[in-house]
Amino acid sequence: MDKDSPELDDRIASALSGLGSAAAAGQLAFDLASGSVVADVRLGGGRDAVLMAAVASRLVSEPGLKALVIAPSDREVAGLKTAFDAVVRKTKLSCATIGRDGSAEDSAALIGSIDAIASRVAAGTLESGDFGLIALSDLAVMADIASAAMLRRALGQASPDRRLVAFSSELGPAHRAIARDLGGSYVELELEADGERVKSAPATTYSVTAGDKPRLLLGLLAADDRRPVAVFCSMRDTAEETAKLLRARGVRVDYVLGNLPRKRAVLEATRSGGNDVLVLTDEGASGLPGSWAATLVNWDLPLEGEPYMERLEHLDASKGGARIYNFACERYSFGIPAIERVLGSRLEVVPADESLMTSEGPGRPDAPGRA
Repeated sequence: MDKDSPELDDRIASALSGLGSAAAAGQLAFDLASGSVVADVRLGGGRDAVLMAAVASRLVSEPGLKALVIAPSDREVAGLKTAFDAVVRKTKLSCATIGRDGSAEDSAALIGSIDAIASRVAAGTLESGDFGLIALSDLAVMADIASAAMLRRALGQASPDRRLVAFSSELGPAHRAIARDLGGSYVELELEADGERVKSAPATTYSVTAGDKPRLLLGLLAADDRRPVAVFCSMRDTAEETAKLLRARGVRVDYVLGNLPRKRAVLEATRSGGNDVLVLTDEGASGLPGSWAATLVNWDLPLEGEPYMERLEHLDASKGGARIYNFACERYSFGIPAIERVLGSRLEVVPADESLMTSEGPGRPDAPGRA
């Protein structure tokens, strides 16, 4: 095997541009050349592309090597296939998915869910020993007892002829035990893309009814004096009403609902201390500079992961005590799984205790504020 080059293959690095962190993929490919690797990752939306780029780089450097990429479920397989195809488009590498491509065994990389791979191995139509590189796309999700047992049965014990690469958003004893059993000794990495620091900012996700959101927000503002605060709402009407109720309670607040010419001036006024709170919609925040809020409140959780990540860009993680509050109500809590997938970590939901809320109602909104 050619293990001398520490760099990501140039063609793959070029294709990876704009999709994921080339530095993270290069480090992963380099360490993977010498043995198994388990990575604690905070790579955001580029997570799959980084993993596939590192795998593809080893396949290019080691002719004859084959990779088996294992996803937690069928739901993730298509995304991994898309990521692989995107980063190898300038090479001759081929990739197939179990159950969809007839020439799967002739491909350099094969992608499938735990269930699909275990079924094929049990039926004798797939030999895991044919693959010198095993990639687990999300070890954190595969660490439950049933999934771990399925992996061990399908892949067998670690072998000198096999390397393992595993991505995980958390690394505990169960995760490390699986990695040792399947890949032997391994190197442990932390991979973080630029701008990912904000994801590790302390976050609390409260289970709260829509009717109690005003009391909870007012209570949090009273208990935490870090300013300015960004409050994100999914709907224009909600954002306007939220700003009104805050103003009615004496909070210095403004809001940005749409793509208006003066929205940068509103943000600058907030940054310079003219407002304590700025209420925004996703459309209103689009195009504004990031890293300005000491506290970020998601009054409504978005139903997709990407808008959540775009909101986090407005939090200044370098500020001491910067933190995130999420309000998970009966309508918007359904977005949590999609957010967790992109975030790469769990949103632990806790009940909003009555002691956190103001005892009085939100008060009567005053005259409409500025749009």
